[in-house]
Amino acid sequence: MKMRTTQPNPDSRQGWWVAAPLLGLLFVLPGCVSSTLWDVDRGLTNQKGDPIDFQVTTAGGVHFLFDLFPLFGDGTVHNSLKHFQEAALANKAAGIRIVETDTTVYWWVLPPLSFIFPVVVSRVTGDLQFEPGTAPVKSKVL
Repeated sequence: MKMRTTQPNPDSRQGWWVAAPLLGLLFVLPGCVSSTLWDVDRGLTNQKGDPIDFQVTTAGGVHFLFDLFPLFGDGTVHNSLKHFQEAALANKAAGIRIVETDTTVYWWVLPPLSFIFPVVVSRVTGDLQFEPGTAPVKSKVL
């Protein structure tokens, strides 16, 4: 029986061209916070009849050991709530009602590196309530 040896494939480094941009995104995207006001004029009102609009705030960051504490940026729900309130005040909302909060830990993206440094994204969704006769700022993204 003849043993066959394999030579290293010169194209084996090709995977780094895919992994390098992904690793770069891990350190560029963290710390990003965005708030979007969905101001579709559908005549939505709260129980009192005041107009409402829909707002989504998303925060991301790189944390340590499965979301133990933030390293780059802050992807916690607490940070998303803080920015949600700041965006609501910038849009001159009279009140807010939180509808949903969600946190996703992307530990499965690039194991084992992402086990130690996972990307964490949290989202807060809610209604902005406005005084009668006042209109929200149209499509203001913070």
